[in-house]
Amino acid sequence: MRIRTTLASTGLTAVMLACCTATTDAANAQPTTADLVTAVELRAVQGHLRQLQKIADANGGNRESLSAGAEKTAEYIAAQLRESGYEPVLQHFPYMRLEEQSPPVLEQTAPEARQYRQGKDFASLPLEGSGDVTASVTTVRPGSADCQDDWTGFRKGTIALVKVENGCDPAQQAQDAAAAGAAAVVVHRGGISAVPKRSTPDDDTETPEIDIPVLVVSPQAASEFTASAGEGTLKLRVKVDQKWFRRGTGVNVIADTKRGSADSIVMVGAHLDSVPQGPGINDNGTGTAAVLVIAQRLPKLGKQIKNRVRFAWWGAEELNLVGSAFYVKSLDEAERRKIALYLNFDMVGSPNGVRFVFDGDDSLGEGTDPPKGSEQIEKVLTGYFARRGLQTTPMRIHGGSDHRSFAAAGIPVGGMETGTDELKTQEQAAIYGGDAGEPYDACYHKRCDDLRNINAGLLDQMADGAAYAVRHFASTTPALHPWSPVAGRG
Repeated sequence: MRIRTTLASTGLTAVMLACCTATTDAANAQPTTADLVTAVELRAVQGHLRQLQKIADANGGNRESLSAGAEKTAEYIAAQLRESGYEPVLQHFPYMRLEEQSPPVLEQTAPEARQYRQGKDFASLPLEGSGDVTASVTTVRPGSADCQDDWTGFRKGTIALVKVENGCDPAQQAQDAAAAGAAAVVVHRGGISAVPKRSTPDDDTETPEIDIPVLVVSPQAASEFTASAGEGTLKLRVKVDQKWFRRGTGVNVIADTKRGSADSIVMVGAHLDSVPQGPGINDNGTGTAAVLVIAQRLPKLGKQIKNRVRFAWWGAEELNLVGSAFYVKSLDEAERRKIALYLNFDMVGSPNGVRFVFDGDDSLGEGTDPPKGSEQIEKVLTGYFARRGLQTTPMRIHGGSDHRSFAAAGIPVGGMETGTDELKTQEQAAIYGGDAGEPYDACYHKRCDDLRNINAGLLDQMADGAAYAVRHFASTTPALHPWSPVAGRG
């Protein structure tokens, strides 16, 4: 996705520094074993969760993006890393929001005049384009392949009427329409009856460059338009007026190990922010705390660390993955090629949870096309749990967390989750226990996502699995991506 110049010009607030092996954290001094899994103790993870709860309590009950709570969370993580011998970098980034300057308009001008209501019949899409267009409408025919429309014979300068279905990305189809010469785009979704809404939040790091106005319409309006467009009589007016505004500054925390090849970097990340509604102890205090304990214990492996490990705690994930997207976009090609893989841990202690592992080989057949090497990450994680006699469930590599930008850059990705507000199935309850028909996390994005909202046993297992994967890729496996200078060694 496109980064505006205001984003691209913002870099690290300090030069990236490495970690040394000294540690002054009393909690770090307890386990001295080189076995990272054993060293990552549940009580240490819970200790960090208590501190995150205190930060939320002192900052309006949350640690939301761009707030004092998020900044204090970043400061706490950085302080813990310094006590463990790291010299973390605080990477600040601006948050840009695309906001409407005047209400969008959808009118039919032929075969008869008719006005449509925002929120009932249509909504704008935050895809950057603005304009006021009155033109004939051309219905775009679906192509032979999924998400590929047939633009043969499309009349340039007309308004494209495009159907989105099968999980296709309306932004990509709108981009295709602009490339085909459409003056505007009217999108409608198959298989829904809901009133369309403007997608929010809208951040520049995930917004494609589309210079024409785009609206989404209700199925009822789409049916009318399709019929009239087929007769060649339909003309519409489409108006969108929106502009970018800077609405705040977020922060990432990034720290490297001193040991390990700088040409083969294993990245490990979790987002540090919560939603405004609550303290975010499961989402994502659990991932934040688990990754922090792993970072604190990792230096004990000493010379076993062959690949450099870079830990990251991302800001503004809850505002559409802004911090991680900014980081990936800030890398030049040489830096990007050094990243062997990215491991993401977002919600790993859900009260009614499941041991979900990212489907790196697309065995679910959902066509996610993970970057090459992702299948090896899945194999390492599932193999660890299998040896412990613990079953796992594959999860599609979705676009809802910080791995998204890494995957888009072709970097192998993997990770684990324990579930959000979706309902546990009967089959999952038979395997994992808990309550079928109830959410994995009934407090997801709510005020009650506090210290009581944790499945300690599951969190312990997931933290151990994360530690095993970090140890494995740090000490035994070369870079997975085909362009790595160390790929194929070992």
